[in-house]
Amino acid sequence: MRKTFFRSALLVLMACILRPYVVNGCPAGTPGQRIEFHIEAPGASRRGAFAVYVPPCYDPDRKDPYPLLILLHGHDMSLQTWDQLGLNAAYSSYAKSVNHKPYIILTILESNNLISLNASEFDLFILNDILPWVESNFNTGGSRKLRALGGISRGAYWAADIVFRHPDIFETVGLHSLPGSPFYDLEFHYLAEEASENGDTFNVSLDIGEKDPYGPGSQVFEKQLENEKIPYRSLVQPGDHSLSYWETYLADYLTWYGKSFAVDEKSASSGSVAK
Repeated sequence: MRKTFFRSALLVLMACILRPYVVNGCPAGTPGQRIEFHIEAPGASRRGAFAVYVPPCYDPDRKDPYPLLILLHGHDMSLQTWDQLGLNAAYSSYAKSVNHKPYIILTILESNNLISLNASEFDLFILNDILPWVESNFNTGGSRKLRALGGISRGAYWAADIVFRHPDIFETVGLHSLPGSPFYDLEFHYLAEEASENGDTFNVSLDIGEKDPYGPGSQVFEKQLENEKIPYRSLVQPGDHSLSYWETYLADYLTWYGKSFAVDEKSASSGSVAK
């Protein structure tokens, strides 16, 4: 019942809100758009709020689907955190370059972000409700090569947890100021082993401020990656664990994600979310 209401409500919003943002005969200089959705089903334990950023001249009928980047905020933050960091302006600047691959960005509110991951169902909310709906209503994603998941602070913790537990859904993960590993060593070994047996590889990037007190926690996860021989990129940069740090490097993040999507999008077939 909850899912039926959720999806029905979203379809109503789609009819009322999305269509004006579809660009036909797009003139040069047309900016991208940010479309925000707010949903709450009666009796639901969490609010459903997310925003979709479409690139300039977004084409819903383009033959090849746009890659999809999902960004997750951190502890005691909100959906508006990404606006505070300047995501809309940073992505508009990124998209102006003809050398940059256009993609769609999805940001999602974690309303219960003060509880432990084990007590939350935020991952299920993303994978079972939000992601399938977005990929059904926007020309985006459809395969692991065309999906990336990234996060800041607690959002990075979630990103690592989701990607390595669901390697059939995501290939690329960006961990910005990761506070620690969500896995025990043996648990991560089995997850990595299963992914390897299925032929799933990963594109992993970590970055952290040189004055970030969570640096040792991030190094724990790096060690786990090394133990399983999973390649990764690691950057230690000026800064700490703060909004100013993520704002400083946001443009770099967007460029890295753009480069990380499959070079040949045609090789990534579109379809529903893998189960």
